[in-house]
Amino acid sequence: RRVLEALINTLIIGFAWFALKRFPVNLEDVMAIPSGFGATDEERMDITVRNMTEVTDVSGRVSEFCRRRGIDARRSYFASLALEEMAGNVVLHGFTKDNKWFRYRAAAIIVEEGCVLFAGNEIDDYYYSIGGGVHMGETAEDAVRREVLEETGVPYEVDRLAVIHENFFDESGGSLKGMDCHELSFYFLMKPRGTKELHSDSHTQGVKENMYWIPIEELDRYKAYPTFLKDFLSREHSGIEHIVTDEREA
Repeated sequence: RRVLEALINTLIIGFAWFALKRFPVNLEDVMAIPSGFGATDEERMDITVRNMTEVTDVSGRVSEFCRRRGIDARRSYFASLALEEMAGNVVLHGFTKDNKWFRYRAAAIIVEEGCVLFAGNEIDDYYYSIGGGVHMGETAEDAVRREVLEETGVPYEVDRLAVIHENFFDESGGSLKGMDCHELSFYFLMKPRGTKELHSDSHTQGVKENMYWIPIEELDRYKAYPTFLKDFLSREHSGIEHIVTDEREA
């Protein structure tokens, strides 16, 4: 076994020396990874994104980059869409470490005529609260106002912070499949407008979102998250409640 390991090490070092024309001094040298992965400046695209405006801009640049190199429109589109989804998830929806994922989220509790507002889409088999990731440098209250306007098309006003929710769960699908998830959410009670009329034209990861008014008394008939909402809205409460839910498999 030791002879075999020595032979393999010798072959690796020999290959690196042949590729680099010098003795390898670090891991990159041993792996013989060329600068820029062997691509010329004209053949590669170096990008950095810090916010969604930059993500959208880079997505367009990726599509143009592919088209200029003879890649057909369909594959160019999907390349830009993949970049936008992956980079957007990182910018807007938290960060990952190993198999763990964390997100800081602001969400809205919107009640009109005995119904509470949820969102849903063509992919997920459940309903979810209105809201989204808090941007860097943004307050949770500013974030929830922005998210509500983006998703409903209506500028709801904040009443008060109602719930701080720590949610632990295992994701079984989508880009977070197999991840151990931890989400910290600030739920804001929004001021009623006296009407259910919305002007929604919302999309999530390229999929159309729809808005659903669900009667509070019938919430337990629906697969809707967060699961604490029916109990919370069915009783009197004051101040800010701290709720922890753990839906991870034992």
